[in-house]
Amino acid sequence: MVKRVVFSLLVCALLLLALPAAAQEEGQVRIVQIFYTSADVYVDDALTYPALPFTVGTDYLSLPAGTHRIAIAPKDAGIESSVPTELTVEADHRYTIVTMGAFESGMPDLTIIDETTAFAENDPRGNNAIIIQNVPAAIPVDVWFVDELKIENLLFGGYGTASAPLGHFSAQAVMAGNKDAVVFESEYFAVPGTLSLAYLSGTFPDQINRTFYTTTDDNMADYLAAHTALADSKLTTLVELINAAGAMELLQGETPFTLFAPTNDAFAALPAGTLDALKADPAALLNILSYHLVPGRLTPYELFGEQALTSVQGGELAIAFDPAATPLSVNGIVTGLQHRVSNGVIYLIDSVLLPPGA
Repeated sequence: MVKRVVFSLLVCALLLLALPAAAQEEGQVRIVQIFYTSADVYVDDALTYPALPFTVGTDYLSLPAGTHRIAIAPKDAGIESSVPTELTVEADHRYTIVTMGAFESGMPDLTIIDETTAFAENDPRGNNAIIIQNVPAAIPVDVWFVDELKIENLLFGGYGTASAPLGHFSAQAVMAGNKDAVVFESEYFAVPGTLSLAYLSGTFPDQINRTFYTTTDDNMADYLAAHTALADSKLTTLVELINAAGAMELLQGETPFTLFAPTNDAFAALPAGTLDALKADPAALLNILSYHLVPGRLTPYELFGEQALTSVQGGELAIAFDPAATPLSVNGIVTGLQHRVSNGVIYLIDSVLLPPGA
């Protein structure tokens, strides 16, 4: 009898071991670094993002639900020079952690934004926006999206959340209480299911850095389709050409890519007849389009400095990026709006990149 019970227990144990492990409950965390010139970011005392440049935001990092230690220190100064912050991660929640404060203070305040809670009542297939204000000595501002007041009296060291329009829209920061006193205005574009992140840094009033990018769970192909379905899309010509070359399927899978996406104006600036000639020659068209595509998910964090990237076409692309001095550029062309999708990153550019010999 004892042997039979033991045997039964062994069988049960083996069956349990054979079962697939339960999915681990996780949340996602990203860091926005707008304090140090260059910072080392530690997660649970492990150096996770070395030398994260000023104004750069990371992708989301998956962390198990529970309490974690986040520490940010000047590059190479060591974790002992930081004041760690505890972050309680809930399953299926997304968080943005921002280094806030004036550099002269010597130590940043880490502001934690629970995006999932902040947008719990919002349309998940809308455009939800976070605006972060970290410009010392800046006047209080109101934030308008087109003609609608969205965030009032945004102060240094603060942030606001709001629903934002889809498609092309303008955003204004104005002197609090005075819509006619425009501090700055910017143009943006968002597709359904977008989280827009905009953050201000620098010095007031002449050197305000405005950084903006969108995040979506859609893949690159679906994002491009959604983009061109909206009025004022700047990518209709690119999408038409990608389809003509039969290359859209490449952008639908899980394999990550980085796309430097020429706008409609970029293609319109080509010599007369060029587009028609390319449409008539799919091989030549694919050669040019694949020169704009790089394997891998390359955010500005991975593109910091000067480097050469090998495109899918095989030719090299020259990258330069130093947020303290020069914006991100490819072959000398400054990139525009940045969109992070589930399988890559899209950077808009206002010129068509021609591979050597094309």
